[in-house]
Amino acid sequence: MNFRPVPSADVGYELVGEHSPKLVEDWTAPKYPTDLGVIDVPNLQEVSLGEMEVSEQWKQEQYETLDSWDAKRAIRRREQAFETARVNNRVVRYLKELNDYFRGAYLFYGKAAKATKIHVYRKQDLYAMGWVGYGDWTVSDTGVRKFTVYSRRIKNNKCASNKMQYHVARYSTVKLAVKRASATIVPYTEVENVAQNVRAASRKVDGISTNAESALCSRRDSLTRNLYRDNSALHQELYRLLDTGHKFMSVEVEHDIKNLRAAQKEAEELRQKKYNMYCVRVFQDRHGVQTYSVIRIDNISPNFHRMSIHESVDEYQRPIVFTNDTLDDELQGSLAVLSMVDIGDHVEGVGYRDSEDMYFAYCKGDT
Repeated sequence: MNFRPVPSADVGYELVGEHSPKLVEDWTAPKYPTDLGVIDVPNLQEVSLGEMEVSEQWKQEQYETLDSWDAKRAIRRREQAFETARVNNRVVRYLKELNDYFRGAYLFYGKAAKATKIHVYRKQDLYAMGWVGYGDWTVSDTGVRKFTVYSRRIKNNKCASNKMQYHVARYSTVKLAVKRASATIVPYTEVENVAQNVRAASRKVDGISTNAESALCSRRDSLTRNLYRDNSALHQELYRLLDTGHKFMSVEVEHDIKNLRAAQKEAEELRQKKYNMYCVRVFQDRHGVQTYSVIRIDNISPNFHRMSIHESVDEYQRPIVFTNDTLDDELQGSLAVLSMVDIGDHVEGVGYRDSEDMYFAYCKGDT
C-alpha cells in the first residue's frame, strides 16, 4: 500500500459536533421527535393557500356568527395555520430545488416543516454533510425566517467559532441558498473521518505507557512504604550497604528493588516508543461492494500535533480505496480479530475497535 502525507491544515481536527451527527440509526434515539424520518422529497407537495387565506370578509363572517371571544380565537388559529402552511411550502420548495441540484444522490432526514433542521447525508457515510432549513437560527432570535445552510465548510466570522451560527449561512431566496449548499454540503473525506474518531484510539494507545507508569509507581511504593519507620527493613539494608556493600539482609527488599528496576526500564522504553496505526473504515459502495478506506497514522497520540496522517494513493498519487481482493492480508487478519470484540475494546498488539465499521489496527512491526 502506498501513502502520502496530508498537510495538517487539511485534516480539520476541530470537532464542531452538531454538524456531524452519526448515521440515521443514531438519530432515532428518544431525544429526537418520533415524527422525524427520511423525507421522500420527489413526492412532496405544496399546500394550496387560497382557501386558508384570512381575508377581511372571512373575519367579518366570524364576528357575525360567533361571539367576540370565539371569533378572535378562530381567526388566530386560522392565521397560525396559514403561516405554518406558507412556511412549510417554502421548505418543500427548498428541498425540491436541492434534490434536483444533487440529482437525487443525497438523502434528507428530518421533517418538511418550519424550524426543523433537515440533515443531508449519504447511506455509506459516517456523518451527515450538514443540514438545511427555513427558520430563524440566529444568536438573538430575530424572528426573521430565512433559507438556511449549515456546513463545516462555512465560516461565519461574525460569530464566535464555538457557536453553531459560525457554520450557518442565511439567505432570503431559494436560489442563493441552493447555490451555497451546493458548494459547501459535501461528503466527509476519509481523512476527516479519521480526525473525528482518532481521539478514543489514541487514548487506548496512550494507556499502554500510562499502565507502565502506574506499575512503576506501585513498585516504588512497595519499596519505600516503610521508609519513615524507625529501624525499618529499608533502613537496615541501607546501613548494611554503607557498611559492607554486599549481600542484602532482607529477601523482600531485594525482590522489590529488582521489580522496581524492571518496571523503570519498561516505563522508559514505552515513553520513547511510537505507535503507528491504520484507520480502516468498512462500507459498501454504491454498487454494494464491500470497500475499505485505509488511512495511516504515524505516532498516534492524544496530542494531535504530534501525529502525521497519510492517505492511501495509487501510483499517480490519487486517493484510493480497497476491496477484499486488494486489501493487505495482514491487515485483513487484524480486522477479523477486531470484528469479534465489542466496540470500544482494545486488543494488545492488534488494535482498537472504534465503531461498528471503523477500526484502528497496529502497523505490523510497530507493536
